Amino acid sequence: MFNKINKLLVISFVATIPILLLAQNSNRRPVPINRCNEYNSINDAIKNANWLRKLSLSNKNLNVLSPSIGQLQDLEYLDLSNNNLSSLPNEIISLTKLKEIRLNNNRFTNFPAELLQIPSLEIIILSGNQISTLPHSIGNLHNLLVLDLSSNNFTKEPREIVHLTKLKELYLANNQIRNLECFAPNSLELLDLNNNKLSAISSEIGKYYNLKKLYLGNNQLKALPKEFGKLYNLEYLDLQNNEISALPDEFCSLNSLNNINLNSNRIVIFPDCIERMRNLVHISIASAKNNSVPQNLFKFKNLIFIDISNNSLSSLPSGIQQQQNLTSIIAADNNFDDIPREIFSLRKLRHLDFSSNNLTYVNKSIKNLNNLNSLYLNRNYISSVPEELSELRNCRIILLESNQIRNFPQNLRQMVNLKVLDLKSNPLSENEKDRLRRLLPNTRLSF
Repeated sequence: MFNKINKLLVISFVATIPILLLAQNSNRRPVPINRCNEYNSINDAIKNANWLRKLSLSNKNLNVLSPSIGQLQDLEYLDLSNNNLSSLPNEIISLTKLKEIRLNNNRFTNFPAELLQIPSLEIIILSGNQISTLPHSIGNLHNLLVLDLSSNNFTKEPREIVHLTKLKELYLANNQIRNLECFAPNSLELLDLNNNKLSAISSEIGKYYNLKKLYLGNNQLKALPKEFGKLYNLEYLDLQNNEISALPDEFCSLNSLNNINLNSNRIVIFPDCIERMRNLVHISIASAKNNSVPQNLFKFKNLIFIDISNNSLSSLPSGIQQQQNLTSIIAADNNFDDIPREIFSLRKLRHLDFSSNNLTYVNKSIKNLNNLNSLYLNRNYISSVPEELSELRNCRIILLESNQIRNFPQNLRQMVNLKVLDLKSNPLSENEKDRLRRLLPNTRLSF
């Protein structure tokens, strides 16, 4: 979940004994670094407090944390998640080397004041509590990089976070926040506001020029401010399940954007300038609330992945044949009668999903997709497959479940790399099943 990788060995009531420096006396042997002692209680752990760097007390049904925690003064990581804690003992402020504390899924109604006296903290996880405000003095945590306040009771963006001048990642998902006023410091690289009640975004969003990942899914947004175009370093954008019908022209200035999720919106057309967005390679525009996709969708120049599933489509917007870098197309749950012929010119395609459509046959031109690795055609009305299917020598997975297929061509044995062939719910005779087993002895067949 977090970009910061903790290099310490995770232990639960376990102390890790580091290698001792060799003394002048050559008879003294160092303790192996992998040697661990397990403890049944904090009091037992305290006996080896000098070695303990990382301690997990998660899922211990704790109602109170013992004040003796303050004796573990070399702790750098403390996991108290999934307990019944509503407060912390004052003695915890003695943990002056503590870098990360996990307090998620407890019963805190206020931000623990004791943490404000541990300036060494870099990561605080407080998701799954009942906190609705932050103390003004949170700025004391001048080394804080990650703050997770997801699944709490915030109804507005806490202004106090502006004082966390080194903050890189802020998680506020699953709250009740209605407006994004952009109080966070411009050091932010990740902002998660999924599953709130956002209806508007302040024009101040443009100050987050260091932002790389932005999650705004499952809200009530209808538009984006033009200042959105100032997020020059943005790489990933989640806007799924909103009410957005258009994107501002300034959106085309997001030159670093490579992945966008626009599922479940109402977008009719993209700005004409999208052809400038040459780094955008991954786009999801599934389950559109207007059951269509923008007709200029394929003006994006370098798409690698596209998801247009569940849109009641019976044809594609023009231009897909120009997307010669495409490796994955997901067009499931639409109304296609056949696979559009333009797709057979996409020689780099590795994954093709036309499941749950109205296909009655497989076009012989399927043989052109010789780099295809997986083919999903399940839940259609296909009654036969062409001999050309066997020319997909690199294909490893074919799903044809729930069709009307009765037999297969003999040359299917040429598909030596095929690992999975799903044929459940097809009217295959027992003789045909036996023949397929002989043709494909190394393939996992499902009938």
